[in-house]
Amino acid sequence: MSQTPLGISEVVSKLKNVLESHPDFQTLSCVGEISNLTKSRAGHWYFSLKDDKAKINCVMFQSATLKISTPIEQGDEVLIKGHMSVYAGTGQVQIIVNEMSLYGQGALYQKYLELRDRLHKQGYFNKSHKKELPTYPLSIGVVVGAQSAAQADIIKTLQTRWPVANVVQYESLVQGQLAATQLIKRLNQADEDDHDVILLARGGGSLEDLWAFNDVDLVMTIFNMKTPIITGVGHEIDITLVDYVADKRGLTPTDAALQATPHLAEVLVNVTQVGQQLVNRLLLRYKQAQAGFDRLYHQSLLSRPSMLLADYHLASKETSNKLNDFLYRFKSIVNEYDKKQSTLFTQISSFSKSHQANLDLYNQQILSKIKERQSTEQRRIELLKTQLDLKSPLTIMSKGYLVSYQSDHLVKSVHDIDPKKPMTLKYHDGNTVVEVKKEGV
Repeated sequence: MSQTPLGISEVVSKLKNVLESHPDFQTLSCVGEISNLTKSRAGHWYFSLKDDKAKINCVMFQSATLKISTPIEQGDEVLIKGHMSVYAGTGQVQIIVNEMSLYGQGALYQKYLELRDRLHKQGYFNKSHKKELPTYPLSIGVVVGAQSAAQADIIKTLQTRWPVANVVQYESLVQGQLAATQLIKRLNQADEDDHDVILLARGGGSLEDLWAFNDVDLVMTIFNMKTPIITGVGHEIDITLVDYVADKRGLTPTDAALQATPHLAEVLVNVTQVGQQLVNRLLLRYKQAQAGFDRLYHQSLLSRPSMLLADYHLASKETSNKLNDFLYRFKSIVNEYDKKQSTLFTQISSFSKSHQANLDLYNQQILSKIKERQSTEQRRIELLKTQLDLKSPLTIMSKGYLVSYQSDHLVKSVHDIDPKKPMTLKYHDGNTVVEVKKEGV
């Protein structure tokens, strides 16, 4: 009995019905690497999933792609959920993908991004929390893996650049499930030992190898440390969460040691230059002071103090004359005021009682102006007195100078002294009489 041949569309339709009705293919989960990824303008994704032995086509419609929060790129390993189908136009078997997420390293990286964003929003990475690094650290703690290349590089760099520092090593696990806990313990020990700065370092590796340095508790520990900390984890492209919270990030373990220390040779050069500058400044100040002393020493007033007294005596007389003139003018003003006041009182007495209130007001205004004038003139008197005191010979004499007299005559020169007569020495606070013994000029 011959069988009626089927058309191609019938074959594809039967295949489609078998796949879509089979329980193993109605709800399907599988893992694979994305290849041939194409994203249409309509929002649909067309790609293949493959492993090392096989490949299958997939399609993900816009309604499903809009639910993906993680960026998906060519070569990513993903976990997909969907169902099997057949595309009638080509007869190709394909997976209709409903859900997709990163898998393996991709999922770990997604977790890293989520932790980074959460800690950033909580303020743990803010610059305001960063501690200032010491310029010349004399005690350095190093938290690093035991017998590692990072340990050797750091110690060599510190000994070469800054051998004056005391370096204390805190060896720890830097990879695996117990690494984060041990790193926290070593960091707390180093922080309690009051170092000037602490280095936290590890060599390069994959994201999974470095995962201990993304531990949230480790980030909290570094944030709460009182000692400044510099990280040097992995290579330049490896950025872990401890790099964000640290006070300074080194691109490598060696770079962390460079960030922590100055170079001793450069410091010695700077110290020598600063010392020479200080010596030069001191010599300049000495020369300036010496020149000032020489000018003062050779002034004529110091060799002939009587000239200074004569100038001040003349100035005091001028001030005294000005004061007497002012007192005379002030008395005239007072007398004139008394006369005007007497005349005013006489005029006031002739006014009627109805004008008494206005007269009282006018009188108060006049008295106020007179008192204001008196106050002004009084301040001028006090100023002139102050000037007189400053120019008074007694002020000069209070500093140790004195004036000598014989028979009420001022002695201006040793040639004026009569050895037969006593001499009166006038100080700023009194006089004394002494006998003269003239030994020569």
